[in-house]
Amino acid sequence: MERKILQRMEQLEKIKKIIMDIYRCGAMVMVAGILIIMSVQFFYRYVMNNSLSWSEELARFMFVWASSMGAVVVTGVRGHAAIKMLDSLFPHKVNLGKQFLFDLVGAAIGVILLYFGLQLMNNTWNQTSAALKLSYAYVYMAIPVGGFGISVQSLVNAIESLAECKAPSPAKNVDAGKEGEAE
Repeated sequence: MERKILQRMEQLEKIKKIIMDIYRCGAMVMVAGILIIMSVQFFYRYVMNNSLSWSEELARFMFVWASSMGAVVVTGVRGHAAIKMLDSLFPHKVNLGKQFLFDLVGAAIGVILLYFGLQLMNNTWNQTSAALKLSYAYVYMAIPVGGFGISVQSLVNAIESLAECKAPSPAKNVDAGKEGEAE
């Protein structure tokens, strides 16, 4: 039974890594694209004295996508804002239970983003941007894409927390307070 659980956990880790790699790569491409577009805009504006009409709008849209993808990566590594100073006051299993609940809340938020993001997309297909003449639905597509990633990453994190909670507690280091003794 434990072997089967370990196999499932390894499969979940592989899925999590694949999703992280996709979103991380997407975020890096978007940020690199913003840097390139704004550099070209700077060159055209200050060297050529002729601004590009579409560059700021495209950079803004790419920023929306980069933020959405970055949120998935941060969720996957549990890098979101947290108050850690209270963790030392509670036993390890209580902290794991707390983390499990936070992961479930994160998954629920991801599902909400997915649901309402799809509604927003459907409502904006006919609205186009001024400079690029691009449907805003493509911009707002970042919300459900990010929501999907956040919910999957949060669920995997919750399963990992639950599995760690069911595992035996880590042994305390009894030698931690014996500084200065000869070995």
